[in-house]
Amino acid sequence: FFKWASANDSCERTMLAKCVAVLRTDPEVVLCYGRTCLIDAEGNELALYDKDPDVMEARPSDRLISVRTKMSMNNAQCGLIRLDALRNTRLDRLYPGGDLTLMAELAMRGKFRLLPDVLLYRRITEGAASRLLSERELRAFVDPNSSGRGFTTWRRHADSIWSVLRTPLDSKEKWAA
Repeated sequence: FFKWASANDSCERTMLAKCVAVLRTDPEVVLCYGRTCLIDAEGNELALYDKDPDVMEARPSDRLISVRTKMSMNNAQCGLIRLDALRNTRLDRLYPGGDLTLMAELAMRGKFRLLPDVLLYRRITEGAASRLLSERELRAFVDPNSSGRGFTTWRRHADSIWSVLRTPLDSKEKWAA
């Protein structure tokens, strides 16, 4: 298993045990995570984030569509991921939204289980939340070596198509994806 960790966020102390239990009992699940509570700079709770998707569709193409249409804050990436599934991806990309391309790749390899408990406390403050950055600041944050120019939308679409083509899905599922 693999867990990304952020210096800005914290997890419930039972998070790993709860997610490991799911991943050990359901081989179709490649990522397990809990609900998210948004917190301020001091750790005070701001709100329960209620838009994290449970990506449990049977068909990989349906899971891909679910991730692409329902996931706006990528709290799932802070969950627990099967290492073998993660190793078969191209990991996090160095462009804005590259993390969602990784999630799409994982969704084509298995299901995402959203647990009902709050397991992630995500800090939403300036300097800690990429969604509060300008487009230029975001590019520099994601890839400090970037020139600040680029065709982010084109790159994201091309990378998404390439991700579908390199999955071990049959041609019908690749076409649907």
